[in-house]
Amino acid sequence: MEPTPPYSGHPNNPPSTGQKTLAYIVHLFTASGAVFALFSLHFIARHDWYNAYLLLVIAVIIDSCDGFLARRMQVNIILPEIDGNLLDNIIDFLVWSIIPAFIVWEAKLLPPGYDFLVISLICIASTYQFCRSDAKSNIDKVAKEPDKKAGDEETAAKCGPQIDQDYFFQGFPSAWILLVYFLIFGDTGQVFNTVILTVCAVLSFVPIKCIYPTRTRMWKKTNIITTSIWLGALLATFFGRKPLPPWFQFLSVAYAAYYIVGSARLTWTLRPSDGIKKT
Repeated sequence: MEPTPPYSGHPNNPPSTGQKTLAYIVHLFTASGAVFALFSLHFIARHDWYNAYLLLVIAVIIDSCDGFLARRMQVNIILPEIDGNLLDNIIDFLVWSIIPAFIVWEAKLLPPGYDFLVISLICIASTYQFCRSDAKSNIDKVAKEPDKKAGDEETAAKCGPQIDQDYFFQGFPSAWILLVYFLIFGDTGQVFNTVILTVCAVLSFVPIKCIYPTRTRMWKKTNIITTSIWLGALLATFFGRKPLPPWFQFLSVAYAAYYIVGSARLTWTLRPSDGIKKT
């Protein structure tokens, strides 16, 4: 028996019941991340940070797998009435931004008088990031090729070299869940917490380009290796149920330095001034 060919989306070739069922299961799998996020609030209210983050880790694992499954099952073609990207963004906003902000509040990671302001800034910065159509970009908006249809070769020559296409985050990518994990289990001081959270929130509005660890082509293999090592070490310390050891703190600082340097180079490499004229 031959396998069922991929769904083409042609009206004369409607999806089968089995294909629709699998597509709904993928969406249900994505939506289950909201359930784990909700249950984490129960443990946050009890200041049980370990179990709260355990549920959030499950939600993040779901988030890291659902995109691949959705593309493989062609759910956007089989179920066009359901916006999978919107569903994913709703849950990401909850897991990566709102719940970490609530943890900051409940754990009293900020000094009194500043907590409301900084947490509000985190929420506003996150809403800005999640509503941007170019938050996850694969080419600079001003780096488009000259209008070849117009046949204007002279204009094309004046534009100079074009910027290579690459994948990146625009501004700080709202990775609050990881940052807050380091702050709460690293037992950092309130002043440090205030500074680092404020700086990251402000960077959400700055047109810098941050490395997309699994997709940025610049240093891609190194990005994947370093990120995998750091995440593996993070999980090892997490399941150890102990405060962050000095070696992990050093590793985190080293990874953060690598990420900052790489993002700075990416920003400089893809800067709009490289022979590209704004229209």
